[in-house]
Amino acid sequence: MDEDSMLMKAALIGQGQLGQELLMKIMNHNHSFILECVWTPVGDSCIQGLGKLNISCANSIEEVLNNEQIQLVFNTSYTGLGEFANKPDHRSTRRYIHLVPEMQGRGDFYGLLPELPQECAHIQLVSPAAQAIVPLVAALSQICLIQEAEVISDIPSKAADSEFRAHLDEYMSATELALTGIGGALQAKSMIFLNPDEESAVNRYIVHLKLEGGVDPSTVTLSLSQAAAEISNDFPGYRLKYTPSYSGSILTFMIEVRSWSKPLSQDYGHMDLLTSSACRAGERWVKQQQERGLYHGD
Repeated sequence: MDEDSMLMKAALIGQGQLGQELLMKIMNHNHSFILECVWTPVGDSCIQGLGKLNISCANSIEEVLNNEQIQLVFNTSYTGLGEFANKPDHRSTRRYIHLVPEMQGRGDFYGLLPELPQECAHIQLVSPAAQAIVPLVAALSQICLIQEAEVISDIPSKAADSEFRAHLDEYMSATELALTGIGGALQAKSMIFLNPDEESAVNRYIVHLKLEGGVDPSTVTLSLSQAAAEISNDFPGYRLKYTPSYSGSILTFMIEVRSWSKPLSQDYGHMDLLTSSACRAGERWVKQQQERGLYHGD
């Protein structure tokens, strides 16, 4: 039996730099799923050479969604996918992993926690900032009340393509909702700074948290360090930079994300973190289906 026949079949609805990065990551790493088809609404910038890899190019989103063999769909495109993905006949048999906040308000779950719910069609990865920050804020919310959370995303301007720039508001609002949802903060604010430094490929996330009084700073620092260490085990380019500092009730810390997966077309940490999270969520979906006896390969 062909080894590929035992892999769950996946599709990529791709767009811009993010779609290209995810495509290259899937093609250059071994996963428990196999990419069957790709659809991109922006020409052939990320579909060249797919025929040699036995990956077909879909002509439309409908073609992807009507393919009953496709059980896993990665979405990096603002195309109104939710209008198709919410059809009842797909919800129990297919998982959608969204790398853009287009599904905000319609998705079932933010894919930021260690375990994913089994009865869930949509996994919303929200934004690179949410992937980097929300797990740490959520860990802190277990030991203290977070009255306000503010995150400033420092992203190299050359890493922000036209698609990303056109949807800055969506990225910021989605991050804020994730901070007050899974993160547990009472209020949240997100900002994005496009760094004009042409040499930089490092993403930094500066976080200010207003904590309720009476919390032991050493306990807070330990919780942050442990949460960051867990993430860096999966993503080596991720680290808590500097020792967290305090000014009254305000806690400040910085997360730095560098690209670590090769080969990729760019060295941008925020894309690497987001696409790695997507692949990890896909792996978990396959594992859950196998454990439940719902998928055994063709």
